[in-house]
Amino acid sequence: MAGLAGCGTGPSPSPATLVPNHFAESGLTFDYPAGWREFHYENTSSFSSVIAYLATVDVKDPCTRTPNSISCGAGYVLAPGTLVVRVESASFPGFNILDVPPGARPITVDGLPGYVEDVEVLGDTGATASRSWSIAMPGSVDNDYRVTADVRTPNEGALLDLVDGIVKRIRYDPPVTPLPTDPAAAGKAVETALAVLAKGSDPSWACFPASGSRTLRVASLPNGPPLTTPQVATCTTAIEATPLQLWRMTLEMRLPRPDANAGLGTRMVVWLGADGQPGSSSGESLETPAP
Repeated sequence: MAGLAGCGTGPSPSPATLVPNHFAESGLTFDYPAGWREFHYENTSSFSSVIAYLATVDVKDPCTRTPNSISCGAGYVLAPGTLVVRVESASFPGFNILDVPPGARPITVDGLPGYVEDVEVLGDTGATASRSWSIAMPGSVDNDYRVTADVRTPNEGALLDLVDGIVKRIRYDPPVTPLPTDPAAAGKAVETALAVLAKGSDPSWACFPASGSRTLRVASLPNGPPLTTPQVATCTTAIEATPLQLWRMTLEMRLPRPDANAGLGTRMVVWLGADGQPGSSSGESLETPAP
């Protein structure tokens, strides 16, 4: 008889009183409605990897696997008034989370930038609308998290607004370290970064000052290529804070004369953590202008 205690026939709890589910995976934490279910399948492409599916319908393994190939689709069909939310990590060549696409709306999630956009409904899922949220991945400019919601009418607007509220309450774990507000912090970050970059055997890094410009006779560009003949280069260093809570350091080495190997020099962008440790970087040649 004791085992039947609490199994009365009273009214079921309302959705508002149900304890929400908690998601904590791959550096993200957030709550989502108690009636949703969480599904995990291996679904990795060249540029993205699904972390989880959150859904009000069944989601089957979206991939057909053979010893020689993997083919992935949706894995679900929406009934009226249902949704599937896909949470994934992504990395695309040349991607920059600070570049908001035309038509997208900027957002801020846990202090970092992102954007939301309505996207084309793909696949035979029964979806009548789809929306995608791209949010920054801490410490990176070219990797991000994507949250994509497929919904089916009726009430598709309310369903998308519900997911929008969930995304805006996402928190990073561990928390993001904000850039210091000390006016001298930027200079300290440059000094730390240049010390790390100059640890190799390439003496051309010594051309870059902590700020402003400097001239130095160099035999190569930083990290190559070697010059056909050494020249006295002019090197400049600039740094700025960004909404990613990363420093953006721009280094330019300009040669007075065009070089057959190195053109007129190079311009590099190096992203630094709050402590000045260098992370990802990109560069472009200062090409010799056409005659």
